[in-house]
This record gives sequence, C-alpha cells and structure tokens, in this order.
Amino acid sequence: MQEALNIQLVDDHPGMEIAIGSLLARENFNLSCVAPTVIQAINQAETQQLDAIILDLNLPSESGDALVHYYRKKKIHIPILIYTGMSDIDLIRRCLANGAMGCVQKLSPVTEFISGLSVVARDQKEYLCSSTRRLFNQWSPVPIVDHFGLTDLEMQIARLIAKSYSTREIAYKLRIGQTSVRRHRANLMEKTNAADAVAVTRFIYEHGLVME
Repeated sequence: MQEALNIQLVDDHPGMEIAIGSLLARENFNLSCVAPTVIQAINQAETQQLDAIILDLNLPSESGDALVHYYRKKKIHIPILIYTGMSDIDLIRRCLANGAMGCVQKLSPVTEFISGLSVVARDQKEYLCSSTRRLFNQWSPVPIVDHFGLTDLEMQIARLIAKSYSTREIAYKLRIGQTSVRRHRANLMEKTNAADAVAVTRFIYEHGLVME
C-alpha cells in the first residue's frame, strides 16, 4: 500500500474541510492542514511537510493565484492542484503558466478530482479535468500550428506527451523508432521553449492544440 501523502487544502468554505477530508481519507491521503487565506497557507507550509496543495482560486483578500506566484518567485516546488468553481480561463492559464500542475472544476465528478490529485501529487504530472479542457478548447478553437514552426509529426508527438505517453508508447503508436521519437521530441521542446514534459503539456493546452 502506498504511503499516505500530506495534503494542504486552501479554501475558505467551511464545509470543504469535512467533505475533502473524508474523501481523501478513503483514498490514502492525509489532510494535514486547512488554510482559508493565502497568508495562512504560506505560514502553514513553513512548518509542515506537504506533498501537495489543493487550491481554490476564490479566496478572501486575494486570489489563489497569488499563492502560485509566490512559490514560483521563491522557487519552492510543491505540486498544486487548482480546485475551483470559477471558469475564468485567463486566471487558470496564469496559474498553470506560473507552476500549478493541474486544474479540476468543483462540479466535476469526484473520480476526476481523485485522479487529478493522484496524478499531480504522486506522479508529479499535469492534469486537467474534462471541463477545463473544454474551456481551453473554447478559448482557442482554431489553432494555427504554423506559428510555432512544428511539423505534423512533432505536433503528434507533443499531443501524445500531453497525454502522458512514454517514448516507447509513442514509438509504437506512430510506428517509428524510439530514437526518432527522442530526436523529434528534442526539436519540438526547443521550438516551444519547453524544459520538460510538463512544459510541453502546458504549451499544448494553453494554445488549444488538444485533440480528443
């Protein structure tokens, strides 16, 4: 059995602590602390060992994206899953660009919330729920691939990277060698200024290049 991970909930709604705490306990997560504001969240994180943060964006005093920005500025890496009822695509994009690793809408099925937290906290990969992906696609419904200089094959590989395919899986699916996959992956990462797979995934979703 996997070790329970310590999770911080940043949300000012009084009922969320009970609901989220009960849900996490069933899924081998430990709700170690709850903060209703950004300042309290930062103070708690300084005294506790956190494996991930569940962050609402609609907080008193300042928006939740201030916490994401703070950790980026301080170069502190704690996986953050945005869990919000807001559909402000620009705010969500800003959080992802600043380092948040995923976003789940509060009206999404519980299964998507648990999947998102597991992917972000345990696998350290990016996760977007189906509702958030639809928002991204609506924001940029007609992507112009030529603007980024990616070849068709590079775009296919980038999309598979965004779906968490391994090099071996990409090679098998596209019927090319793993060496070719690595070469095209290096090329597309250079063209998109992406340092790793998470950055490639963020690029794909931010520019509405996802294909279901």
